[in-house]
Amino acid sequence: MSHYIAELMQAAEAAVGDERSVKMALCSQVILELWAKADVLPDGIRPFQGLEPILRALESLDPGDDTPRYLRPARRPYKADEESDASRQWLECVEGLDYSARILIRFCLARASEGALDTTKEWVIAAKLATEDNSPLRRLEAFSLMATTIATGIRAELEELDAGQDQP
Repeated sequence: MSHYIAELMQAAEAAVGDERSVKMALCSQVILELWAKADVLPDGIRPFQGLEPILRALESLDPGDDTPRYLRPARRPYKADEESDASRQWLECVEGLDYSARILIRFCLARASEGALDTTKEWVIAAKLATEDNSPLRRLEAFSLMATTIATGIRAELEELDAGQDQP
């Protein structure tokens, strides 16, 4: 198949005028058809199909990239004259939550990968190494405290609303 595509490419390069456009279109079409079948073996067998959701999740995390996953625009230097202290604290909270979510997701992916094929062992080891120092653990503990504090605040606001509705 690669020889056939190489021949098509050479023919397209050698052609001139309208013939060149036709041959280039044919070459493109054949390449796209080949790529459409790149992950399928004969008889439609896809040996790594079960790993595809895990691999997509890993790719979306890009372990080498520490940029926040969800709220990338929120990462910017804070200017005291533009934001109140409360707003700045909430934005810092957002950044902490984003970081903690990344740690939790990496941990869960490592656990999900443990039951996968032996070929994923290297990924599991890499994910475990990424969480071995205590810094992520401390961040998760801070995340837990922050979540509890926010939940307590929301609960208090709901109780105030309920109490306000009970009064005539």
